[in-house]
Order: sequence, then structure tokens, then C-alpha cells
Amino acid sequence: MLNQDRLIDVKEKIKKIADKIDAQTNSVFVGSENYPNINIGILNPLKKSEEFDDPKAWIKKNLNIDNIFLLRSQLINTKKQIRALDKNDFTGKVQELSLSAKPIEVELKLKNKPTFSFRQSSYYTPFGSRADIERAELLESPKIQKAVEDAHSDTELKSDDALKELYKKGYDEYFLSKALSTGSFGIGNLRKFVPTRWSITATDDILSKDLINKIKEFDHAGNCAFFGELLGNYYLILLTPNNWSYELFEIDLRKGNSVATDYEGFEGRKNYAKNTCGGYYAARLAIAEKLLKLKKQASVVAIRFITKDYYVGLGVWVVREAARLALNNKIEFGELNLMLKYAELMSAKKFNYNLEKILKSSTTLKNIKEQSTLTKFFS
Repeated sequence: MLNQDRLIDVKEKIKKIADKIDAQTNSVFVGSENYPNINIGILNPLKKSEEFDDPKAWIKKNLNIDNIFLLRSQLINTKKQIRALDKNDFTGKVQELSLSAKPIEVELKLKNKPTFSFRQSSYYTPFGSRADIERAELLESPKIQKAVEDAHSDTELKSDDALKELYKKGYDEYFLSKALSTGSFGIGNLRKFVPTRWSITATDDILSKDLINKIKEFDHAGNCAFFGELLGNYYLILLTPNNWSYELFEIDLRKGNSVATDYEGFEGRKNYAKNTCGGYYAARLAIAEKLLKLKKQASVVAIRFITKDYYVGLGVWVVREAARLALNNKIEFGELNLMLKYAELMSAKKFNYNLEKILKSSTTLKNIKEQSTLTKFFS
């Protein structure tokens, strides 16, 4: 559980802040309440470090939930209310920060002392404190790379296309969703600030759809299962040798084993995945990346087990990275029934959970069985 003594130390440091913050940052946050009247803010760490906003670094260092929570608790959101389409000196500076490849020195004049208020989220990575901002000064020029500057300057390039082009050039979804949230890409007069939680899911959706269009041209994968974990979130991902489809089950072992599920067939989804929400698109991006690397397509059943070890919500990045880690561990099977038997046995042994009902309710597996029956009938 969380180290309360270290948290008290963070609170005491925040109490000492009066009306000014000198920080080094390129982190921003766009709220979603009362949209299109929203709060946009600059996230400022209590000390200089790039680790406060870097999930990939957290994974490499094997940080636990306590470590990550305490890192994020040291971020202060210095915010100002705007309308989503506003363009002024402050919005311009927030936008520049979001495009910078590295944190830069900033000086912030506050209207009030920061207040500690740490809220968990299943979408964005939480932060510790909030304060209203009066003025922001960038003390050095943002370090914006040429490909990013070109996409930002092109006011006739759609935001979807900008994201896809930059992703192909190696920019990850964390950078791209941040830039999307500040209205940094898109048709000139349509650019606007987008809540962080929306931009994260939009980025996962846009990038994975583009990958899936390529995947549909590949041969079928074989029957294989992947299994892995991050911060108490386990993924069992089953691939079957069929045309692309994707189904996600989320089993919350903390809450009476509640189950949520969403599905898409070969033609994709037309509506938002309202049951599994942002986790649906985050896991789909990880799976699409893996299939592209394998140069295969498949019908996919992904099962997320959320255990009591995940005791603080840290955002949808946990889902994406847990799925990516799981996809490093592959077991191949000669036939579908053997793979499903493995899934049931593993679930029972690892989580004391009977997976039979889930597998029987799977739209993907029903479709496979129906196709098999039709093939036998016509042959």
C-alpha cells in the first residue's frame, strides 16, 4: 500500500509554495469538465526530472504503484480556464510546451497557493495539486523537432494524418496524444484544445485503425496465446487463424468478478466501446502493433484480469503497456480446443476463476465455430 510518510513529505513541500513556481517541464493537462469551457494547465514537478511523465521509463526501472503514485503526487497543475477554440498568449505557450521534445525552464506566477487533491483516473495519469495561474513565462525556447514543426505548420494537414505520419517516424502515442490535446495539428480554423482523456483514446483509435488496415492484407496467424502482467493487470491474448476481429473481456477480480466486454468484426466499430472504454483502444493498439510485426492477421480474444494488486488507478497507459508486455510471451497450439483448454486451466490456477462462461459467450469463438460448421456442411 501507499507510503503515507512520503506522501506527507510531499504535502509539506507543496504548502511552502507561495505565489511562484520555477520548474522544468513539457507536460500539460487539459480537463474535460464543462467542455467546451475547460481548464488547461502546465504540469510542474517539485524537482527537475523527466521521470514524472514517462511511463516507459517507469517500466524499465520496474517502479511499483507506490513509486509511481509518489512521483505523480509531486506534480502541480497550474491551470487557467479557456474555451476550447481560444487562441492567446497562454494557450500558445501551453501548445509550445506540448510539442517540445525535452522539458524546458518555465516561471509561473500563481493566483493562489496550490491545494493537494490527488484523484485517480482510469484514463489519464493522475497528479497531485492544483493552482490557478496568472502568468507563464518560458525561459528558454521549446525543443521542437523538424518533423513535428512541419506537421504543426501545415494547416491543411488533417490531425489524423499528422498523427499517422509522425507515428511512422517513431513518435510514440504519449507524445502524440499530448500534442493532439493542445490542438497542435489539423486544419487551421478547426484546431482546438481537446480534453486529455479524449485525446488519449482518440490517438489509440486512430493509430490502431491505420495498422489494422495493413494487417487485413496478411495471411492468418496460427493458434497461439500470450500472457503477461503489469502492476496487477494481467492479459491473456488468444489469436486464432481467421480474418481480423477483436474482442476484449475485462474481469475485475476486485469487484465481485464483474465482467465488461466489447467486440468488433472485420469492418471495425462505428460506435464507442462504452463497456470497456479507453482500455479497449489501448489494448487494440498493442495487439495491432504485434500483428504488424508478425505480418499476420487473426481473430483476437483478449482477456484482462484486474487484481487487487492494482490498488490505485494510474491511467490507461497501464492497459497498453500490460498488453505489450504480455505479447512478448507466446505459446503455440496445434488446434483451437487445446488453446481454450489452456486458457481455462491457467485462469483457474492463477486467479481461481472459471473462464468457461466467458469463452462460451465470446462472439469471436461463436463465429469461428459457425464458420467451421458451414465449411464441413458445404464440403
